[in-house]
Amino acid sequence: TQSTWGERLSIAMTVPQHLINEFQRGNVIAFVGAGFSATAGFPMWKDLLLNIATEAHHDKVLNSDIFETIQRVLSSATPSAHELDQAAQMIDDETHDPNSPHQSELVAYIRKFLVPQQLPLSPIMERRLALLRALPFKGILTTNFNPLIKGPTPFDPIAPDVYRAILRQDKAYQELSHINEKCLIASSTPEGLMYHQAQCPVMQVHGNLMNPESVVLTREGYRRLLYKCPNYSTFVKSCLSTRTALYMGFSFSDAYINELRSEIVSLVGNSENDPPVSFAIINDMSTTQSQFFLKHEGTHFLTFDTNGRKDWFGFNAILEELCERLGIKV
Repeated sequence: TQSTWGERLSIAMTVPQHLINEFQRGNVIAFVGAGFSATAGFPMWKDLLLNIATEAHHDKVLNSDIFETIQRVLSSATPSAHELDQAAQMIDDETHDPNSPHQSELVAYIRKFLVPQQLPLSPIMERRLALLRALPFKGILTTNFNPLIKGPTPFDPIAPDVYRAILRQDKAYQELSHINEKCLIASSTPEGLMYHQAQCPVMQVHGNLMNPESVVLTREGYRRLLYKCPNYSTFVKSCLSTRTALYMGFSFSDAYINELRSEIVSLVGNSENDPPVSFAIINDMSTTQSQFFLKHEGTHFLTFDTNGRKDWFGFNAILEELCERLGIKV
């Protein structure tokens, strides 16, 4: 008998067998957003931009009119992607030294705020990173540029090699030393962060702080990514159409990524009997919201209750279940 959307949703609250099967096939990519590392004390995008604007205003490189405009642009509880990149662009315009590389001053401010709030990291964050290192992803894509997950960016000369390693099966990843030595996931000690080689290729799709021009936060940053790295778009489309994505800590507010996701659903279809295109570990989603995303976006929500945003253990519990069902001891 054919399943209904409601019946399909009932299996989306824990880990569905289809996701386990996709891991066993080696066909899952992780898509890691800012929420993944929030328990380490890193600010989300709105708070990051407000912190930077406040600091730049205090340093007298951002005048009061611009500062107040940025505060208004970011005044809603959940600003849109358009509002976030507008605010970032305004900060960059005001702080940029024309004799410096693109975004150098903006990235210098970002570095001040993207530091762990405690060392060692909290046990819940430490465990989350260990689980990420252990799961057999085909690749990890992250929009973050905090220091917990490191990898090449679309601007790096080796980016096509990373794309090939994720999309094709030509060589074992362990043989690609020029890639895997740069793909790192952190753990911590009281003295600081230490890094472990990831088991799969990692791509920081929105750049890293070592290369200010690669950081995608402003409107101009998005344009540089799309038009200086045109094969990036093809790569992401290929990932989303041929691999099963597991979104983690991803807010679905990135307008460009959302447009690509819609394009892929249109390409591959999403009938009631089709397997999902993707999964998402996401907090506090209602049955109505979950059913909507399942029906119209092809995304199964693996949702958990944070008890009023006070308890984030449910995120780890889903990763723990994945490892247990895959027979992985961490």
